[in-house]
Amino acid sequence: MIDLIVLGFQKFLSFGLAFVVLLGLLIFVHELGHFLVAKFYGVRVEVFSLGFGKKIWRYKPGDTEYCLSLIPLGGYVKMYGDDPSADIPEEQKQYSFLHKPVFQRIAVVLAGPLMNLFFAALIFGVIALLGEKTVSNHVGDVPALSAAYEAGFRSGDIIQAVDGNAYKAWDEIEEYIEARAGKQISFSVQNTSGDLTSRSITVSPVEMRNTNLMSTRDYVGQIDGLSPVAISTQIGISDPNSLAGQAGLKSGDAITALDGTNLRSWFEAERVFAKSVAEKLKNSPSGQNAVSVDFELTNLQSKDSMVHTLELPAAIAQKIAQSDFDANTLQWIGLHNTELFIEEVVEGSAAQSAGLIAWDRLISVNAEPLNSWESFVKAVRSYDSDQAPLKVEVARAGQNMFFDLVPQITEQTNSAGFTEKNFAIGVKTALRMAEPVTVIVKANGIKEVLSASVNDTVEWVQLTALSFLKLLKREVSAKSIGGPIMILQLSGKTFEMGLSPYLKIMAIISINLFILNLLPIPVLDGGHLVFFSIEALRGAPLSIRKMEIAQQIGLVLLLSLMLLALFNDFSRIFSS
Repeated sequence: MIDLIVLGFQKFLSFGLAFVVLLGLLIFVHELGHFLVAKFYGVRVEVFSLGFGKKIWRYKPGDTEYCLSLIPLGGYVKMYGDDPSADIPEEQKQYSFLHKPVFQRIAVVLAGPLMNLFFAALIFGVIALLGEKTVSNHVGDVPALSAAYEAGFRSGDIIQAVDGNAYKAWDEIEEYIEARAGKQISFSVQNTSGDLTSRSITVSPVEMRNTNLMSTRDYVGQIDGLSPVAISTQIGISDPNSLAGQAGLKSGDAITALDGTNLRSWFEAERVFAKSVAEKLKNSPSGQNAVSVDFELTNLQSKDSMVHTLELPAAIAQKIAQSDFDANTLQWIGLHNTELFIEEVVEGSAAQSAGLIAWDRLISVNAEPLNSWESFVKAVRSYDSDQAPLKVEVARAGQNMFFDLVPQITEQTNSAGFTEKNFAIGVKTALRMAEPVTVIVKANGIKEVLSASVNDTVEWVQLTALSFLKLLKREVSAKSIGGPIMILQLSGKTFEMGLSPYLKIMAIISINLFILNLLPIPVLDGGHLVFFSIEALRGAPLSIRKMEIAQQIGLVLLLSLMLLALFNDFSRIFSS
């Protein structure tokens, strides 16, 4: 109990420190922009504060009081003469903000958001120097009969080049494919199992509707079945009398090594298993003997490790040794990946009422065999309330059993954050994905650093602006808006991941502040820019009364946005 308390306190400190540093730096940079340009134009700055509310530390070496305030969710620069109702003596007007030429005032206001933009560019440059971990050019699972499989790709391949261009990161490969729908692409691919030979594959991406909400393209090129995603080595056993079941292996454990070879994904486990059996059979005196294989497993909850030795009869060993390259050899000893296993049955659901239980393995729906969890979800969602109950076949305790289920309409949140109604039976998959193969991508030389800095900044400005636009067009739900608690969670999680991920989220939030502050809402910098732009065009400022009304409206809008963000933050916490 004490260990849990200490661990919780350490996590609170690390998350809190990451949050304070991130937000403090971004606020400081923003206010520093206002401060420096104001000083440049001779405006007297009275207060430079990080935070709002009661001042807990202050220092005043000259005209400006520097202070830290109690609430660390913002900051401000108080300039002399920024109140239009104040009476400014004639001799002091040279230091007054509102008595400066309008274009100087615009520069002072614009400097804050621009500093957030430049700071983000600087961070992206630092990340390029440090290097960023990203998904590599290793292919994940390639389903049989998919376009990628038909073209010649196999699970675990390494894409060495695309149309002669060498790429280390998967996102570069994906971007290249997306931009070339209907055009032939030549891939140079290396086989990772066997002799490591290279081969050429030519395939044309098919134009598909883009499901990525944060993309500017409506349609992109895709090669069905080609991705870096692979199923993990977590196991499911539906027959306790199988070789695996009799050896003591349990559903939910993960194979971490096989005969001393460390494993990452299920297809690796299949290949290592078949290769190990074939080699042992070949080296046996008669070639007809039983074969033993050591499975090292980890309980994913307790993290305990154990080794189980499976004795394979000669007949099964020979069958495995003679199998095809991509054969599902582990199922011959009773082991399956967890994609079609049920991990949890929801209380009060149709599945519970029908009699389904955890670790049932789904076989078919209405006599149609299932080959993926996606195929099962599709079968359930396509149910018509006028039709007969679904006949769901599952494997349990070595037997195939049939259940009649009537799916129920349930509310679910889609990728855009909106609630939609679909048929469901109330089960959750046990599927776990393997950690992808990663690579550290670094910039070589100042030219690449500058290029990465500019490109990443432009990309994230576009993505952030697009997200604001989609919110306004209601293509993305307002539930996706996050506040200080989301920033706390993001900063803490990325801080634990390493310096580059932490710096990246800092740069992204800085760009968000850049765009947010430019929104034409009174009380924000964008609102002030609107006022001063109108003044520049008409040659006179708006009346104090009109600006006060606009400020009050802006304050209500801003407070509403903050309340919505906080509401979303707490909703996410309680829903999870």
